Amino acid sequence: MAVDQAGAREDVEVRGDRARRVGQEDRQRGGGRRLLERVRATDADVVRADIAEVYGDDPPPPWDAFLSRPTEMLDRLADGLHAYWQIALADDWPRLRSVLEGDVLSRARALAMSGPEAVLEELHPRVRWRNPVIELDKPCDDMHLEGRTLVLIPLVFSSGVLLANQAREQVIALGYQARGTGELAEPEPASGDRRLDILLGSGRATVLRALEQPATTTALAVRLSYAPSTVSAHLDVLARAAPDRPPPRAP
Repeated sequence: MAVDQAGAREDVEVRGDRARRVGQEDRQRGGGRRLLERVRATDADVVRADIAEVYGDDPPPPWDAFLSRPTEMLDRLADGLHAYWQIALADDWPRLRSVLEGDVLSRARALAMSGPEAVLEELHPRVRWRNPVIELDKPCDDMHLEGRTLVLIPLVFSSGVLLANQAREQVIALGYQARGTGELAEPEPASGDRRLDILLGSGRATVLRALEQPATTTALAVRLSYAPSTVSAHLDVLARAAPDRPPPRAP
């Protein structure tokens, strides 16, 4: 499929400010409680409109109950999300958040300095930028932004590309695998090992640790879920920082 953005540079947005604000709220309140309260407070008309957009006038269970008892069902949904959060995500959230925030900040920087082309060309292997068209390797109909915003959403639990088209919000959302998700599969470094992250930065330290197993730049990029250009930049800095010869031994 193709998303035609008609060459409008302002139509592509990486919401770095919003991501930082949500991260601050999460740190202040813990466990995303503020976001769950927003779920509970969702307007009943919005619930009905969203369900109708997906299922029409005859939604299956349990979505039919959201039409007749929206407040009760939203409370149950929020309670279920909170229980899932505590069981599956809470302990790992600091590492997950670090990967997501790092991806948002790096792409927001690329967007500000080089424009949307710099972001879209390295977004995902299944996404191709052909100005003014974004090509996705997905079996969907073509879409046109027509003034809507294209929102990029980094993901840590999906290696593919997800697409959401919400007419009410006037946005098209494109979900993609965040850079650095590969390091989530590795054991968390021991507390003493964090000195390397402080010295070099998390991304560069991750690349250096990965070099314990020799690999090409492309192989490292695949293993760590980094863009090849990102791995190449880290390797270049590490190579320039390495001494030309072993340090002299003390007599």
